[in-house]
Amino acid sequence: MHAIHPAPPEALVPTAVVVWDRTSVFLSVALAANLVSTPLKAYLCESFPWQANAPPPILSTNASWAVKEAFLLSLTADRYNDSVFTGDANYYEDVLASTVVYRRLLTRPISPITNCAFDVATHVNGGLFLSLRTQSALCGFAASIDSPMLRSCFETRTMGTVDRYGCLWSARRHGSDSNATLWLYSAFQLNASHDFLIGKLVFRIVLTLYMARRVWVEYYAHYAVLRTQCARLPHAATCKIYIGDPTSIFLLHPVVCLCLAIDMWLSVNVVANQVVAVLQLESLSAFLFGYFYLSRCVWLCYACMACTSVVLKRCHWEHVFPPMDPTLVAVVATALVGPLTYLQGNSMCIQAYAWVLNVSASSPNATEGAYAVLLYTCSIGALPLVHGALQYALCRRRYGAQRGLINYASHQYNDVKSLVVLALPFRSLGRVPHTCGGSLYHVFDQFPGLKRSPCISQRGTDCFVLVLNCAKHPLELRRLSLLYHGLDRTRAAQAPNVVATKGPVIFGHVELQTSCASSRGTRIVLLESSLFPSPWIE
Repeated sequence: MHAIHPAPPEALVPTAVVVWDRTSVFLSVALAANLVSTPLKAYLCESFPWQANAPPPILSTNASWAVKEAFLLSLTADRYNDSVFTGDANYYEDVLASTVVYRRLLTRPISPITNCAFDVATHVNGGLFLSLRTQSALCGFAASIDSPMLRSCFETRTMGTVDRYGCLWSARRHGSDSNATLWLYSAFQLNASHDFLIGKLVFRIVLTLYMARRVWVEYYAHYAVLRTQCARLPHAATCKIYIGDPTSIFLLHPVVCLCLAIDMWLSVNVVANQVVAVLQLESLSAFLFGYFYLSRCVWLCYACMACTSVVLKRCHWEHVFPPMDPTLVAVVATALVGPLTYLQGNSMCIQAYAWVLNVSASSPNATEGAYAVLLYTCSIGALPLVHGALQYALCRRRYGAQRGLINYASHQYNDVKSLVVLALPFRSLGRVPHTCGGSLYHVFDQFPGLKRSPCISQRGTDCFVLVLNCAKHPLELRRLSLLYHGLDRTRAAQAPNVVATKGPVIFGHVELQTSCASSRGTRIVLLESSLFPSPWIE
């Protein structure tokens, strides 16, 4: 005798065929791979540990600076000359020696010299980083045509550790006896042990693997239950899923952002070399590689935004900072980091950096870069914060007037990158009779305190489900958001006007209702959960 069981609810019976939009899948995975590989992309400009020789042992001994300087000049001034520079070339890189060399023509005398850091140092590649003794030697050399040839070296330190050596020397042009117009060479040699380079590589590999795991666990793994939910949508013959962009999920993690910022400053000597490359325009290839490397400074912006989000949440100031589009932040930071660096190194700002680099130096033959790193980090990291503050101050009235006109369910209510990504698959879609979803953003506009990240927009992570009938005609378009990445559950649990309840629906949603329990008509947030343990809500 067979047992008779009750039929499952209609919503639990699979009726729809679920397909994936291949274009959105490809673009989403490509964007995720670009993000996950961020730590390892540094090696497009850096050398792997096995590509460079170890620093000369004499540099790590207690030998006097005079001995070390003579040795450094023998490595640089006696090696890098017309024999390695062809024609009027002005850039040379020695990968094995971890050394980059620049040269430019300098005509003496330079007069009047009222400010050595500005009047003379701006004529030298890397003049931003000179020690006091080398500055003095350079200015004495440039002040008179009768001054002897320049030969001077210095060491750059960060928190007391020598990370780079620099040397300046002059030489006559090939076939010329003139002392008026000379080649002025500047060489910078990295100082990092193999053990440190290997440790940095291991750190980057571990960070890459961690980011890959997080992007799977916190984003792509949720599409399995979404597929199950879509298959059970009533009145749907086919459901087509358009996958979103997981990039902004990582921007919610201050630890990840800080690790990527720390990863950048673990190579502070490489950053300094790339700053030198950006401060000159004679070698276009060096300039472009330096510009590309310094684009990693966008993580300084993201780290500042992540930390600012924590401060805003703690102080309950979420309403004073509009969420920034992470793509626009990346574009603006990448576009401005080069010109901003060039401006700082070729204007009166060089005097500020010269003072900062030498004010706490251990000797006139060295510089200390800790304060300069802090100054550069703040100048770059503050860009999105200044933009957000100005945007709030200038646009809050207009934004408040237009708030009620926003269609939160539309795919056009999105970040710039997601708009471009969705434009390809949605171009031939045509008109959809009905759209729904985006309830989180309606609530966030009314109660900014419920946003998990006040500074960074999370709209790009949303996916879209297109519901088709048997004739393959679109019936509706559903916008789905990840509840856990958007809503601050801690704040929701503490807020007295947030009520959680369950309902027999496929997808949960958040809505604003009028409370019947209060004579003042308090608006509450009703958080409905679906029949499935799913983080997706519409």
